[in-house]
Amino acid sequence: LSLWVPYHTGAVPLELPLQARTDPVVLRALELPEAEADREYYRGAVRVARERPGLFLKTFALKMAKFWRLYPYADRPYNYPFRWVQAVYLFSDGWILPLGALALVLTFRRRERLVFVWAPLIVLTLVHGAFWAVTRYRLALMPLVILCAAAVLLQGRKMPLIKPAQILVEGLSADTKVRRG
Repeated sequence: LSLWVPYHTGAVPLELPLQARTDPVVLRALELPEAEADREYYRGAVRVARERPGLFLKTFALKMAKFWRLYPYADRPYNYPFRWVQAVYLFSDGWILPLGALALVLTFRRRERLVFVWAPLIVLTLVHGAFWAVTRYRLALMPLVILCAAAVLLQGRKMPLIKPAQILVEGLSADTKVRRG
């Protein structure tokens, strides 16, 4: 369905955009029970990926970007003013995500040693990008991202670390030394 419903909406059939309301896949799926409709969307998505790879890749990239957004969309109903929601997201994820990404960039050369960090981040990002990406789905990955962010902050500090953080910090230090040397 995410190929037909814009990736940023939570549209239900009555709110479908005009392009989706005239699409044959959507029209067939709306008449089917949920499980069959899901199969119809899947077949349609496979067909789009095969026949229009550019559209599929664009949609895939937009969903991966959505998965790692720093804050939610403003056009959703919230119990609090959006500025408060945005501030909370930026206060929590606004510094953790960039530092976690920096750790991944800095440890790229040692990724085979850090497969326990790299593999889940890459695999789950790709899975959610291929299907349906919602920022709350990344919660399972946040401990790894926080660990990466902490490793960047702790790089060069002399303090006891848990083993995964120690490996990350060593990875950061080793890559930094290689670049300087």
